[in-house]
Amino acid sequence: AEFISYYEEPAGTGAADYHGICGISMAVLDDTWYRFNRYLVDDDGTVRFGINCRKSTDRGQTWSEPVKVVEPEKGSPWALYATDGHAIYDEREDKWRMIFQAKSASSPWNLAYLEREGRDPMGAFTAPEGFTNPCVLSGDIWTRIADDENDDCVKITVLKRKIFEEGTPEIVQEENGTFYVTFHGAAPVGRSSIHGFRGIATTKDFQTFEPAAEDAIFDEYDAQDWNVDWLDGGPVGGGHATYLKEGDYWYTIIECPDGSLSGQAKQHWPFGLLRSKELTSTKWENYANNPMPEFPTSGYVCEWQYARLFKDGGTTYLAVSKMLPEEERGFRIYRLAWK
Repeated sequence: AEFISYYEEPAGTGAADYHGICGISMAVLDDTWYRFNRYLVDDDGTVRFGINCRKSTDRGQTWSEPVKVVEPEKGSPWALYATDGHAIYDEREDKWRMIFQAKSASSPWNLAYLEREGRDPMGAFTAPEGFTNPCVLSGDIWTRIADDENDDCVKITVLKRKIFEEGTPEIVQEENGTFYVTFHGAAPVGRSSIHGFRGIATTKDFQTFEPAAEDAIFDEYDAQDWNVDWLDGGPVGGGHATYLKEGDYWYTIIECPDGSLSGQAKQHWPFGLLRSKELTSTKWENYANNPMPEFPTSGYVCEWQYARLFKDGGTTYLAVSKMLPEEERGFRIYRLAWK
C-alpha cells in the first residue's frame, strides 16, 4: 500500500497562514469530517494561539468557514497558547473531549482539557464543573516514567526525571471508560540539543493520569536504522505522532529529527512508520523502508508536520501539514491505496 494525494489546500506566506495549517486534529462523525487546527491572534501586538474547527460534508473536498472552539483567555492556563491538541467524540457520554497544549506568560507548556456536550463540535469547549486545569503539569507524567536507570529515557538523558513538557497529545483508545493518551516529552542532552520521547498514559476523567508503559514507547534508539544520512549524533527521538489500529496491529507515524527537536538548519526531519500488537509496547517494529518515501526530507526544518491518521468507513486517510518550502506550504490529505 501507499499514500496517494487526495486533497490539497495551499496556504499563504503570512504568519496567520503558516499557523493555520498547524496542530491538525481530524474526526469523523455522522458522515461529516471535522478538522481542528491552530489559529493566530495578534490584535494587540501579543501573539496568541487558539483552536478552531471546520467541517466537510463531502469527505474533505470542501470545508466550511472556521469556528473558534478554544480562545486564548486572559487569566487561564492558555492565556497565550491553546494549540496542538486532539479531539474525539465520546459516544458513550455523548460529548466531545479535547486535550491540548496550554501556556500562559508565566508557565511552561502544560496540558489542558475541555469538552462540549452533544454531537456538534462547532462551538465553545468548556471545562466540566469542578475541573482543575492544567490537567497535566509539565513533567508530571514523565517523572514517573523516566525513573529507572535501565530505561532508555534515563540512558539517553543520563539523569532520572529529566524529561518535561508533555505535548502534542492524542487520545488513542477508550476501553470501558479508560482512555489511552499518548504525548511527547523533551529533555536537554549535551550542550545544545533537545531530544524527544513519546509516552503513553491512561485516564478515566482527564484529571488524573497514570503511566501505561514503564519506558518511552518511542525514542531515538528506535530510529537509528532508518535509511537517513543522520547528522553526527544520529536521531534525537520523536515528537508529534499519530496512531491507528488495523487488524491485529497498532500503527504509528512519528516524526524523528536529528540535530535537535527545537530545530536546526540543515537537519533531517523525516516521518517513520512503525507497528506493534500492543499499544503500550516499548519496542515497536520498524517499516523496512523507513523513513516513509511519500514524505521525503529535503533539509528544511519541520518540512512535514502534524500527521494525523483517521478512517472513514473502510478507507484510511492521513492529514498532514506541508510547512516548507514556502511555495509548497499547505494542508494536505492522503489516501491509503492498495496496490
